[in-house]
Amino acid sequence: MIAGYNDPKGAAVRNLYQVFAKSIAMFGFIVWRLEDKYNKEFYENVPLWVSRGELKHKEQIFEGLDKTGEVILAVQKGDVHGKAVIKVASDEV
Repeated sequence: MIAGYNDPKGAAVRNLYQVFAKSIAMFGFIVWRLEDKYNKEFYENVPLWVSRGELKHKEQIFEGLDKTGEVILAVQKGDVHGKAVIKVASDEV
């Protein structure tokens, strides 16, 4: 849906009649509605799984705070694959 934010025609659902014609089930969820129920379990398990390599994720890293506007637009256009990360400084001291 976020890729449709800048679409002048909106993010209309196409061929919605196919849901009924083919008896398709369609479900969605909003994270914040589930947060209270799963928040504790999430933070107990997910960081461990990521550190062990059991749970993979994708990041697209952009260099420099000056790229913020471009990154937001890329996310809205659907041009980012994975989590968009803006690196503002090096870890080196």
